[in-house]
Amino acid sequence: FSPDVKIGQVGTILERRSAFGSNESHLGEKWVIEHTSPNPNKAMHIGHLRLNLVGMGIVQLMKAAGAEVIADAVYNDRGISIAKAMYGFLAHMKQNDAVPTDIQYWISHKEAWLTPEAKGMKPDEFITECYVLGEADTKASLEIDAAVRQMVVAWEAEDAAVWELWRHVLQFAYDGNERVLARLGSHWDKVWYEHEHYQAGKAYIEHGLESGLFTKLEDGAILTNLEKQYKLPDTILLKNDGTSLYITQDIALTDLKKRTYGADRLVWVIGPDQSLALKQLFAVCEQL
Repeated sequence: FSPDVKIGQVGTILERRSAFGSNESHLGEKWVIEHTSPNPNKAMHIGHLRLNLVGMGIVQLMKAAGAEVIADAVYNDRGISIAKAMYGFLAHMKQNDAVPTDIQYWISHKEAWLTPEAKGMKPDEFITECYVLGEADTKASLEIDAAVRQMVVAWEAEDAAVWELWRHVLQFAYDGNERVLARLGSHWDKVWYEHEHYQAGKAYIEHGLESGLFTKLEDGAILTNLEKQYKLPDTILLKNDGTSLYITQDIALTDLKKRTYGADRLVWVIGPDQSLALKQLFAVCEQL
């Protein structure tokens, strides 16, 4: 562990470059490594940095071991958190208080709203502020909370105005994340977007309900029982208003990834707080 030994090791690595550590222990295998997957409603934080470094570390190690490796990520680009960011933008990024907090007015008067450049902010900092302010509003007002939840329902009904605002607001997060990834020298070979497959997730839930795997509760939400067979907490798969949860789309995406890649291994790089959610996901996939 002396400096001389460390310096000598670095010299060896530099001499061998890409050949250093190379082997054929996983030659002929195909691995898919999902990592980082930030929610596009706020800036990435130190936890994402850890996931990114671990994820890209596994990618490079498996490539050095001869495997074909694909790095992918998923953007959970719909749902209540995104709606809060959308509302925060609409309500708090106006040029002045005379501008109404109204999507239809925004459609025809977009110049009445601020941009990250106008506020002297990075795009991911801008979207973070939108989200924080939007979330505070929903906590402070039942009326606003109901309006934000209705925005999710309208989005799932493919309301054109809501979708236009949705695309506009999400771009701030994407621009900010691309900037961070570029600084890290990190990348994804494939990015999945929840809005492209979440409906398929609902179809899986309906199939499970019809097959007797899942149960519809009195309020309309759909539940799966995991306690008896898997010793895991039971979990809701679809909300009582018919809208999706993270696990709803994850079920569809897991099968989609299996069929798309035909890989030997699918790997998820996650934080400890997501461990239970992934165990529940895999259990539901096994049920189906």
